[in-house]
Amino acid sequence: MDAFWALTGDRQLGALGGAGRIPFSAIDRWADRYGISDLDAFERLKTLIDVLDAEFLKLAAKPDP
Repeated sequence: MDAFWALTGDRQLGALGGAGRIPFSAIDRWADRYGISDLDAFERLKTLIDVLDAEFLKLAAKPDP
């Protein structure tokens, strides 16, 4: 969760000003900074970030009630 919240500010703006996905390069830099060099550990981190990111974007796209 710490990685996800740290990386959420690295997103690009998507079409029409909506939030875009967290870029691979941001995840890669974060992993390098925190010493995650094992490929399996990196893939787990990337998968978790991608899953959280997809949910975040779904919630962000919902109209306010």
